Amino acid sequence: MSKKIAITSGKGGTGKTCVSVNLFKHIAMLNRTVCLYDCDVEEPNVKLFFPDSTLIDHGNICLEQPQINKNCNYCSFCAAHCQFNAISILAKTGKAYINKDICHSCGVCSYVCKYEAIEYAENLIGYINRYETNYGEIIEGELKIGSPAQTRLIKEQKLETSHSDIALYDTSPGTSCSVVESISGADFVVLVTESSPFGLYDLKLSVELLRSLNLKFGVVINKHIANNIIESYLEEENIELLACLPFNNKYAEYYSKAKIMNNEASLFSNIYSDLAISVLSKLESA
Repeated sequence: MSKKIAITSGKGGTGKTCVSVNLFKHIAMLNRTVCLYDCDVEEPNVKLFFPDSTLIDHGNICLEQPQINKNCNYCSFCAAHCQFNAISILAKTGKAYINKDICHSCGVCSYVCKYEAIEYAENLIGYINRYETNYGEIIEGELKIGSPAQTRLIKEQKLETSHSDIALYDTSPGTSCSVVESISGADFVVLVTESSPFGLYDLKLSVELLRSLNLKFGVVINKHIANNIIESYLEEENIELLACLPFNNKYAEYYSKAKIMNNEASLFSNIYSDLAISVLSKLESA
């Protein structure tokens, strides 16, 4: 069974994906088999950093969702029991409707219906793509445009197995339900932040989340500058600082062009190599 490492951040733009793809590369360079799951399903972009990757599998992910059939007598009993307010019954106009965007497919409506008026149909929520790279496999979740089922898609994505020693989960930013699903079950979490007041504020939210889930974690400071606000917080909270990636305009330029994996762009190779070794050691001691 693969050891699981999640890479997450409290806010967007901190460099979470940058850290993820470099960990992917440097763990592979340590002769470990590794698979990278792109769990930022609303905006998956990991594969952009691997232009030579090959698509080896593509699958549709569907969710069985209820719909109301002609047996309905508009009693509104199902609507009264729906905890998500997804059912609208308009008896006077003979209309009954289930909003698929907020329906959680929990099954309560069909359970309480006395007239067998609830039936289920498959609804496409997204796709799972599997790519092969020089370093290992990438398993990408891609949400269907307009679908609100991020968490369910990530759940299905994490069921995709790999034969690797290490599984990396690149999450979406923030502390939402999709992030909770992505990091759940992780053996270790790499929390990426930046040297700014906004970075510190969102870092605190992420730390609170990880502690509430009893997950082991350490922090990487990206775009590091000598203002010490992040370091001071980590010291106060007794949180391990795993690595500092200095602010560098050239590196940002490479990243904007998705070229950070090229050898000429490996400005921080030694830092990432040490980070990979450090994170792997956390797994061995877990």
